Formats: sequence, C-alpha cells, structure tokens
Amino acid sequence: MLRERRLWYYENRGDSKPMKGKPEGLPKGWFDTTAAKVTPFEDPDEDAPDGLFYGFELEEEYGVWTGGMEAGGDKIRLCHSTIQARDEWLHFLKLAVRPAWVMDEGPGPSRFHRPGLSLDKDMETQEAFSFFNRKHHCRRCGGVFLGKNMTQVPVPELLYDDPVWVCNVCNSGKSGKLRSRWIIKVAKSQRGAAGKKREVDMMADAAVETLSKTFSAAASFFGGGSDGS
Repeated sequence: MLRERRLWYYENRGDSKPMKGKPEGLPKGWFDTTAAKVTPFEDPDEDAPDGLFYGFELEEEYGVWTGGMEAGGDKIRLCHSTIQARDEWLHFLKLAVRPAWVMDEGPGPSRFHRPGLSLDKDMETQEAFSFFNRKHHCRRCGGVFLGKNMTQVPVPELLYDDPVWVCNVCNSGKSGKLRSRWIIKVAKSQRGAAGKKREVDMMADAAVETLSKTFSAAASFFGGGSDGS
C-alpha cells in the first residue's frame, strides 16, 4: 500500500492496513519513496500469459542505519503479471517520489522536513527573500530558492511535462548534493513492526501526559490554587 510517501509491505497477503493502535494488520516495514529511483523491467516467465512478468525496482537515494548514513539506501523489486497494472503503479510512484516541499507548518516539527530550516533565505546561497526577490520551490528537491538561482525545465520522470521551477543545484546534476537533503530520514531499524509499535507507544504516552496536565490544571482551578500550605 502506498501512503504518505511510504510503500508499506506485509508478511501476509491478507494484511491490508498499517497498524492504528491495534495489533491487526501490523506491517513488516515500509519503503521511503521520496527521491527514490524507479526503474521498470521485464523478465521472462514461463507461467505468465505472454511469457513475461512486468516489474519495477525502487532504490532509495540514501539510507539511515543504526551506525549512521550509507550512500545507498534500501532497494526492492516488485512485479505483476500484466503491463497495465505495472504501469499504473509506475504512474503513482512517480508522483510519490516527488519531493515533500519545505514549508512553514507552524510551531510543531514537520513529519518530513528537518527542524530549524530557515524559510526566509535561499537555502543554498542564504540570500534573503523580499517583495521583489520572491521564493520558489524546486520541483526536484522541495527547497526554497531565489528565482535567479533557478531555471524552468520539464521534468518528465516526475510527470512534469511542461517547464517547472528547478534549482540550479538539482538541474546541474554535478554538485553531488542529494535531492532528499532537506527531509528527515527514518532508520531502517525503525520502519518495521517494532518501529511502528514505538511510534504508537510514543503517541499514547503523549496523550497520557496531556490528560495528566489537563487534570492537574483543573484540580488547581477548582481547588482555588491551593498548594497545600
């Protein structure tokens, strides 16, 4: 299942939903599709109706492991018996690998973006934005940049057939900088069932803490603010 830029996979065919605070449908893990490389392939298969099975390979731009970052991320290969089903998956995956745009989403940290990013300056040159020097989002990396540091080109691999804004760093392809350099990467060890359980436990702990603070405030209010002295 493809959801929130994550391709979830399961132990059993009957498991169809990620866990939502319950043990049913506990996923084996998920694949980070942001900025992933998508490569279609066709291999011989004697049991297939037309002698072929159709698939695609997904490769992360980079991965985060227990020991730190690695240049190569996770890689998976999936296949289907019909080219129509494969191509339908390719269409949606090309949308999923588009960058999560860096945006100011309020006081809380974004689920995707690194905290503390300044959106008042060009993310590469640190030049300030103004009324005359407007910001634009790069369709390849999601960062914000001055128009003079960008160009407009088609990006067909991301289904942008008409020219769109792309920063010069991404457009050059020679800088060695990662397309997904602005996002938070989750360690592979935290993507499976254990990691999902930790995520749910953290949400439950946060809810309990909020309720505790609410009850304490209510008790203080109705108790006249007495500290017991």
